[in-house]
Amino acid sequence: EKLPPVMIPNHFVLMESLPSTSSGKVDYEALARLKCPTTHAEDMMHSNGTNSLMQIIKKAFCDALLVKEVTDDDDFFAIGGDSLAAAHLSHSLGIDMRLIYQFRSPSKLLICLSARIGKLRKDLQHKTTLKLDHNGESQIGNELVTRTTTLHSGVTSDPTPSRTWCEKNASAKRLKIDSEQFSSKRLEEKNSWDSGFSHIQCAFTRCNKVHYPNSCSNEGGNQENWSVEFPRNQVVSMQELWKVHMESCVDASPLVVLKHLKTYIFIGSHSHKFFCIDAKSGSICWETVLEGRIEGSAMVVGDFSQVVVGCYIGKLYFLDFSTGSLCWTFQACGEIKCQPVVDTSSQLIWCGSHDHTLYALDYRSQCCVYKLQCGGSIFASPIIDESHSSLYVAST
Repeated sequence: EKLPPVMIPNHFVLMESLPSTSSGKVDYEALARLKCPTTHAEDMMHSNGTNSLMQIIKKAFCDALLVKEVTDDDDFFAIGGDSLAAAHLSHSLGIDMRLIYQFRSPSKLLICLSARIGKLRKDLQHKTTLKLDHNGESQIGNELVTRTTTLHSGVTSDPTPSRTWCEKNASAKRLKIDSEQFSSKRLEEKNSWDSGFSHIQCAFTRCNKVHYPNSCSNEGGNQENWSVEFPRNQVVSMQELWKVHMESCVDASPLVVLKHLKTYIFIGSHSHKFFCIDAKSGSICWETVLEGRIEGSAMVVGDFSQVVVGCYIGKLYFLDFSTGSLCWTFQACGEIKCQPVVDTSSQLIWCGSHDHTLYALDYRSQCCVYKLQCGGSIFASPIIDESHSSLYVAST
């Protein structure tokens, strides 16, 4: 009784359950394939002709406007139509809603639909031929559809790669890597993962931030930005090396850690599961099940001994880097959706929550040393300006 007529369904499709994807979300493509009793104008055109199509359009006008009859030349919006009624009409006829704004009367809409259906029939009679060239590209007319997904970089290349990954240069905050290490040829080599990475320990987080363990800190802090530069005309292809089924939606960004001559990936999902994965082989080193859904990215503590991640029940988990065993948990009063941040000067872990509070945690003493009320939920991660000993955080 509280809904307007245009929002009340005209047809119902009964089913035992909604179709879902492998990640647990509603499969809208499968829903679209379900048979619905709704009669669309373009379907009726094939069997009943123009006269019947006019009657269908006029009846749809009447249903949307809640009137008994309309003439061929009545303007839909002049006789009481609005955007909700137009949405009702477009759904009933199975057409783009924008057509109703362009062709406002039944007669004009009939001419438009008849022309479109006629063109569709003509196109079906003269099927477009598809030509494949020897390079694996599909050509339709003058359009090229490339089968191989490529990335083009507009950054000018610096031919000199970095000499070290842990150089003490506070002014050079952006690491440059030789693009040859990431070419398709090098990726196909057996030991390509080991080249350039075997002698360092670091962690890659969101926004290409690079973190080093305490023993390998810069004078100006242990955070840098990482980038790969390619020549302007160089094409880089992407290929799937492996994949791991996370059993539900993944909203977090991976945490990549280089340690003990290996590369590890830490990632969680809404299935409550948190994984440590060998980046070279795709094999699962360990996995653990948390008490809530995981939306935020993980972070590694200053000495790379533990991994920190939050969940929806407001808990922040400190897990052993090597085994995934639980070291400590901290309970907030709201969901934790942001990535924790490490203060390298004090080794405190800063993290916000939807309980409007920013927490500073000492993972070695396993206690909360400070908390700040921010007046709103904290969704994004805090950021630390080590050069000015300042921390910035935003709230809703």
